[in-house]
Amino acid sequence: MSNTHLLTVGMVSLLSLPLLGACSRGGYEPSADGATAADLSVLAVDQAMATSTDAAQAQDLSDPPDLVMGPTAEQCLEGWRMYPGNCPGPQITESHVGNGCAGTTGWFIEGKNFQLEKHNMGIADYGPQSIGANGDQKHWNVITTTRLCVTVSAAAKAAWVGHTIYVINPDGKKSNSVVVKDLL
Repeated sequence: MSNTHLLTVGMVSLLSLPLLGACSRGGYEPSADGATAADLSVLAVDQAMATSTDAAQAQDLSDPPDLVMGPTAEQCLEGWRMYPGNCPGPQITESHVGNGCAGTTGWFIEGKNFQLEKHNMGIADYGPQSIGANGDQKHWNVITTTRLCVTVSAAAKAAWVGHTIYVINPDGKKSNSVVVKDLL
């Protein structure tokens, strides 16, 4: 049986019981506070309906599950133009000068949600614009969602080390700031 059917049967039972009781006793008998059996039956039905209505409303007011998700960092790496304003902003966990950028020393930015602006032939690709160290560049030898690096001379590491930097993705979103460390 459905809940609606049970509720209807229950209400009919609540309505008929006091009336049957009143008939079998030959009339309505007031309670100690002056209420008749009919008054009490109406009160019981009102309470039952209010409880079922409150439960139904509580279920109706619940938030629907969040089925809409934004694009992933991987989708936004090169496809950020397809998701205007919906790509996650860049976040930097650390920046350093060290070894291993395209086989040599380099300046690294580690984090997430980096974007590629444009592939270039024969020169480094364009990506996030760095602000705060060595001329604010946007060309990088390596651009992934989690890493940026550009080759730099170990002798010129002072142009980066100790400087506070941040990046601005091609879609215009800005990262947090960090200080560049020396890992050479």
